[in-house]
This record gives sequence, structure tokens and C-alpha cells, in this order.
Amino acid sequence: MLDALDTVSAVVTAAAVSPWVFLLVFLVCALDGFFPPVPGETVVVAAAAIAWSTGAPSLPLLVVATVAGAWAGDLIAYRIGRRLGDEPFRWMRRDGVRRVRARVDAQLATRPASVLLTGRFLPVARVLVNMAAGTAHVPARRYLPISLAAASAWTAWTIGLAGLAGLLLPSSPLLTAALAVVLAVGAGYAIDRTAARRRARARHAPTPTSPAPTAR
Repeated sequence: MLDALDTVSAVVTAAAVSPWVFLLVFLVCALDGFFPPVPGETVVVAAAAIAWSTGAPSLPLLVVATVAGAWAGDLIAYRIGRRLGDEPFRWMRRDGVRRVRARVDAQLATRPASVLLTGRFLPVARVLVNMAAGTAHVPARRYLPISLAAASAWTAWTIGLAGLAGLLLPSSPLLTAALAVVLAVGAGYAIDRTAARRRARARHAPTPTSPAPTAR
């Protein structure tokens, strides 16, 4: 059993050392920015966990590929929103998605930076947020630096989780990668549930009423 695990670990590590891993990370992150089923976090944390444990692939180059891919994916979503409008895909016409989209549209008008930064950490929300920014015609000169900051923050968070896994299991790159994926999924679930609770509280919060006029 241990020999088999060592063999698999060696194969995975060898694949991570390949220079093609940077192109793979870039493409997966770019697709993840506008197509939610693509597991961007999973690929990044697995590659980063091996990098933390073995020194290969190059961690700085992995960071560059991840930021560039995530930013490119967000820009594609932004352009889709600008070109195709509110609901270019069928899954965006569901009632739940429309309700989220309505809140995103309202918040983009007043605090686009916090919406784009927060949305980057939620797989489906990041697509909705960036498409909404395009549909709302948020100026590119304003959108570009905010989306770059969001992609950079997401990269730091994702690769940082992989580093934590590397500290916990430094001796096995394969187990480190598996633990990093578990941590990333758990963190993503926690963030998603927290955002859902906040939306629920906002939905059920009493609407402030204007004071009744006083008689004169």
C-alpha cells in the first residue's frame, strides 16, 4: 500500500514539475471565471500544495499564472455581460439566480469594489458579479484595477491554504495536495454559507418606514 502511494505521489509530483502545469493553471482559472463547473480552486491548491512541499513547480510562476488566469476569466465574464446582456445563459434565468442578480445589480451601483472583491471568492457569484458589472457598464478604467485586486486576493488566499496544508503534512506531496483540496472546499463552503446567511438576514430585515407627519 505504501509503495503504491509512493508511486502515485511520484507521478503526481512529476506532472507538477512539467512546465505545462503553468499553462494548465492559467486555462483552468480563466475558464472558471465564466464557467462555474470548472474546478479552478482544486487545480490551483493541488499544484500549490506540491510546490510548497517539494519546491516545484516554481511558486512565484504559479502565482503569476493563477492571477493572470483568474483575471482573464473575470474579464471574459465582464465582456460577456457587456455584449450579451442580463441573462445570456439558461441557468441564469432561474428564480434564485435572478434574485441574487438583482441584489448584485443594486450593490454594484453603490459599492462596486467590495462586491467584486467579495464575489471573487464564491464560484457562481464571481460569474454573476463580473457579468453584472459588464451589463451595468461599469467603466473599464474602474473595473480593471478592482478585478485585478480581486484576482490577486483570491490567489493569495488559495495558495495560502495550500501552504497551510504543506505545514500540516510536509512529508507527502500527494497527501498535502489532498488536504489542501479539502481545506479549500471547506473554506469555500464556509464562505458560501456565511454569504447565504447574510442574504437571508437582509431579505427578512424590516423595511424602515418614514416617520408620520406631525400635526400642526
